[in-house]
Amino acid sequence: MKILAIDIGAKTQDILLYDDSAAIENCIKLVLPSPTMIFSREVINTAGDLFIKGDTIGGGVVSRSIKEHARKHHVFMTWRAAHTIKEDIDAVKSFGIEIVEDLIVFEKKFKGKIINLQEINLKLLRNILMNFNEDLDVDYVAVAVQDHGAAPKGMSDRKFRFKLFSDMLKRSRDIESFAFKNPPPHYFRMNSAASAIKRQTNAKQLIMDTSPDAVIGCLEDPGVDSRGPTLIVNMGNGHSIFMIISERKVDALMEHHTRCLQNPEKLENLVKRFADGDVTDDEIYNDNGNGAILIDACGFENLKQIVVTGPNRHIFRKTNLNVYYATPGGDMMLTGPMGLVRCVRRMYEDEIN
Repeated sequence: MKILAIDIGAKTQDILLYDDSAAIENCIKLVLPSPTMIFSREVINTAGDLFIKGDTIGGGVVSRSIKEHARKHHVFMTWRAAHTIKEDIDAVKSFGIEIVEDLIVFEKKFKGKIINLQEINLKLLRNILMNFNEDLDVDYVAVAVQDHGAAPKGMSDRKFRFKLFSDMLKRSRDIESFAFKNPPPHYFRMNSAASAIKRQTNAKQLIMDTSPDAVIGCLEDPGVDSRGPTLIVNMGNGHSIFMIISERKVDALMEHHTRCLQNPEKLENLVKRFADGDVTDDEIYNDNGNGAILIDACGFENLKQIVVTGPNRHIFRKTNLNVYYATPGGDMMLTGPMGLVRCVRRMYEDEIN
């Protein structure tokens, strides 16, 4: 059985070609620039009018580059590509970006630069592997992207993200329940990724958000206490997720922006209060974070372990906290892909076993 696992973050896309007939250390691993970084450079290097079509991808730097370009030149986008900027199309138009309804007619007449946004490009990956006599004949494709969901008019996307998390946890506290075979319609970016997979392969798919994916990946490290209660933290480039896990069930969840957690004293204090149940959703939201959900706060003194991963994990080294740095598969950059592999095995266990 082969699984292509792709975890797409703000700066990198971490790729694992998992083969259950080989040791994880011998499976192919790649760390490449994220699509938003790649397309941002393409936008920046464009002079003149710009037409952007294709899929909904992660915004971030490419969104900022497109908005900056629209201040000096005409920028046209298809409806699906425009959701890269904002789920609210009226908000996209407010940046001076024009929405194209008839792609075929417009593209024939357009004289400027055309960019085709792709978050999942299996052809490119297949071509890379061919140079090493490897193929992309996989049984499953699993992808993690961050998706806040398309919030209703007048509702913050951060608030909506945590409403969706809360709804999921009410249905099931199993950590793997954050994964989807078919994402709900309000997840535009996840559905765009799912459509891209279906266009390019007959392999079965799994889609999920990057935040819970990283937590699941940490649990694949044999040095992590999965019985718990264990606090698992992923200090990502954009977001930091905090989850207290007991027997693979979510007891508490908090998500903040990493840029707001650069002060070690603030971070240490937040960790302790979160475990003690002394943090509110409004507090995190008002501090420019996304929110918090406290179901069963165990108390800081009762934590069996604090586990940390992510490209900004070094911040924890400046605290006084006793921390275990997870390296699933022997590589911190495999945390997301290993979480995806675990979810594929769980969601498709009837046909795999």
